[in-house]
Amino acid sequence: TNYAVLTNSHNGSNAFIGGLVGRVNVKSLVKNCTNEGTVTTSGTMSGNVYLGGIMGSNTGGAATIENCTNAATADITNSCSAAQIFLGGILGNASVASVLNICTNSGDILDEGLCSDAYASNTTAGYARTGGILGSSAGAASLTDCTNSGKVEINAKSVYMNIGGIMGLNNTAAAVMTRCINNGSVVITPVNNGGNQVTRIAGIVGFSAIAGTVIEACENYGDLKLDNNYSILRNWIGGAIGYCKTSKINNGKYNAVLSRGTVGGGKVGGINGQNDTKGGELGYNGLAGTILGTVITAENFNDYLHGTSAGYDTDKKVGNYFLETSAVTSAAGASEQLSSDLTNVNLN
Repeated sequence: TNYAVLTNSHNGSNAFIGGLVGRVNVKSLVKNCTNEGTVTTSGTMSGNVYLGGIMGSNTGGAATIENCTNAATADITNSCSAAQIFLGGILGNASVASVLNICTNSGDILDEGLCSDAYASNTTAGYARTGGILGSSAGAASLTDCTNSGKVEINAKSVYMNIGGIMGLNNTAAAVMTRCINNGSVVITPVNNGGNQVTRIAGIVGFSAIAGTVIEACENYGDLKLDNNYSILRNWIGGAIGYCKTSKINNGKYNAVLSRGTVGGGKVGGINGQNDTKGGELGYNGLAGTILGTVITAENFNDYLHGTSAGYDTDKKVGNYFLETSAVTSAAGASEQLSSDLTNVNLN
């Protein structure tokens, strides 16, 4: 267990910061560990920042993180000229196959890096990846029975911002998330860089850039919000996924408030903001809450499952239902489920 406050003031290239481990590049096992000390980094960056409540980055060799807890704030406040941000409550970045089992985050996960506003729209510079459990995965990540209850927030000038209650970005190899729960609010408050920004927000994973992502029996009760007071380029919001290629989202429960300000484009859906490529599954999920001011009911839930009709064959979107439940909003903005689920099953 770590109780110490860890503060990194870094000027220059890549920084790897973790509550227990900064970086590993060999096969590793981190088990039964707890971090209770705040982890922060500041300074002016010309490279990337990798920060996690338990581990900053896994860059080589399969890593397993099991039964680990972060109970402290993880905060990035760097200014930067050409940086990418990888920030997670447990693990900041997984470049190779990683397994996270029974991990819990209750600390606030905050990206407050004020990156340059000079990024071109087609560059990965100024790319923020922030998750309550895992910031970014470029390996075949597997997350099972992980829970986030901390606030997850980006407040930055970054061009591309991907944020999720469990994972910010899944890239290169498909991830599998099973029985993961997010209770924390997930918010992007962009800092104006001229409006040339793209944001993806979700209760489970903000952006899955690779086909085949699986979200099985996961739940989101944290409110999802794009808190902007000026128009940005595009935004996607979804209870499970903000934007994906193809995905399988089955047997989940999603009950939250989804809201945003003015955007030039993008979709919002109670479970999936947008499934971009034909294929995937959306089955036997319960939906409740409020989406862009509309309260979800037994009569209208089927219209709000996803932000676009493209991407699902009729026989792959079945059994979804209105999640009839009593809920209150906690002081942190997350919805807490108070009663057992009842169903109004619709097989369309």
